[in-house]
Formats: sequence, C-alpha cells, structure tokens
Amino acid sequence: MLYRQKKDTYIRNYDGLGYITSTGIFNDRIVNESGTIFLCALSRKPQSLDELIDKILPQFTDVDRDTIKKDAEEFYDTLVQDGFIVKGENEEELNVKDIGFTYTAVQPKTIREDFSPTIQRADSDTQEFLEKHFNGRPHLTTFQIELTSKCNERCVHCYIPHKFKLYNISDELYYNTLEQLSKMGVLSVTLSGGECMCHPKFKEYLRAAKNYDFYVNILSNLTLLDDEIIEIMKDSNVSSVQTSLYSMIPEHHDAITQLKGSFYKTRDNILKLIENDLPLHVSCPTMKGNKDDYGDV
Repeated sequence: MLYRQKKDTYIRNYDGLGYITSTGIFNDRIVNESGTIFLCALSRKPQSLDELIDKILPQFTDVDRDTIKKDAEEFYDTLVQDGFIVKGENEEELNVKDIGFTYTAVQPKTIREDFSPTIQRADSDTQEFLEKHFNGRPHLTTFQIELTSKCNERCVHCYIPHKFKLYNISDELYYNTLEQLSKMGVLSVTLSGGECMCHPKFKEYLRAAKNYDFYVNILSNLTLLDDEIIEIMKDSNVSSVQTSLYSMIPEHHDAITQLKGSFYKTRDNILKLIENDLPLHVSCPTMKGNKDDYGDV
C-alpha cells in the first residue's frame, strides 16, 4: 500500500510543531512532536509504509519497528480519512483519488453558510493555536512579491502615478528571495504587480515558485491571461487567483480601468479559470463609478 501527499496539501515543520493544510478541502491540522516526524516523512512521491518506517525509525531509538509501524499506519490512515493524503495500491490509483479543488463539489462562499470541517479532531482553532505558539517570536508564513510595477490598465483609484510604474524585478532578486523564503519555511507566496503578467518572465517565475512547494497565489487583472498561462497554473496547482471586476456594465468597468475592452477580457478569463477548476476570488472595490453595480457582480 502506497501513501502520498495530495497535490493541494502543504506540510511544514515549525520548530518541531507539525502543520498540514489543504487548499482543496479548506482544512488544516497541528500535530505534536512525534506526529511531526511521521508527517514530515511524507512527500509528493508515493511511498510504501515500510519506506516511511525506514525514514521514521532512526528518530525513535527506544521504540521497536512493529510499534512504530502500527502507530504510523493509524496516523496516516487518519490523514487519508480527513482528506489530506491519498492511499492506494499503485500510482494510478493514487492519481484517481487525488482530487483537488473543483467547482462541482464546492459551493461559493455567498451560498455556503457553514465552513466548519466535516471532521473536527481538535477543540481549538488551528490559527489561534499558532498565534499562541509564536507569541513574542513572530514567524513569517506568507510573503508577497511585486514582480513588476508596470500595468496595462490606468485605474482611476490607483495611488501610484503611472509615470513611476517602470520597475521589473530582476532574476537575481526573485530567485534569491524564493530561496530565502524556502529556508525560512514560508508557506504561501503571492505574485503581484502592477500587473504581474506584464513581467516578461512571468511564466518562468510562476513555475519556479511552485518548484519550492509554496502555496502560490496570483493577483491579476487577467487581461493578459492566455491558454499557456492557464496550463502552467494547472500544472503548478496554483492555489488562488484574485482579480477585480468593477461592474457588469462594460462601459462602467472600462471607465474605471481606463482600458477599452478590459471588461470583456477580464470577464471572459474569469469564466475560463472557472472552466479549468482554478480557485478564483473576485473583488469589486466600490467607488462613485460603480456604486450601484457591485450587487450584480
């Protein structure tokens, strides 16, 4: 029997405290020091129970293999039951069971009223626990990287004069930042701008962020989205895309972005992302130009 971390599950070791979170089932878990050893033996490659035990056993000098195996199997089967990892006879079976976020199974926030996990194994909220755990010694878990200050829109509410939007991050700074964040155990990285897709190496940078096993978010107006970027997003298992749609009246939206045709580009690419089961957040900042329109959005 093989075990594997799900494609939308992320594992971190916070100074001996194990943390696992899933962007597909919107759930997370904290485990104790012993559980952390079991948890961190998992990977995105299939491993048999005996292979996992081989990695775990050297860290328990006073416990026999049979005891470790029994405890590990119980631990991993609980994670399978709760939707964090998959278990199967072969890689093909694992792939079939590794179902990520899908609009066919998850109701929008505006429809759902209760987001409590269907299986609750802890008395306290995970984030509250982490806040207490790191109290007085802050730990960086999320980081936003502005890939470029350049933007193809001229939004009326943007606080940065367009004449100053001239900057692209360099390869050296970008890759050095990813390396440092990885060593620090950062969980989530957001790629933003300006318009992040204006950077000539956006596609390359997106692939690189996922290679470090970050939970990747993208902030974009989506006007420059193309089929190749969508495929990279799917291949990289991007966890979240956030965009702004100011109105369902094209003239109102375009008056705010000051880019003719931007409504249709953004709206159509929102629908493309939904068709491809990519998790999407739509914002509607409200101002004079759309104060009567946000309800329809």
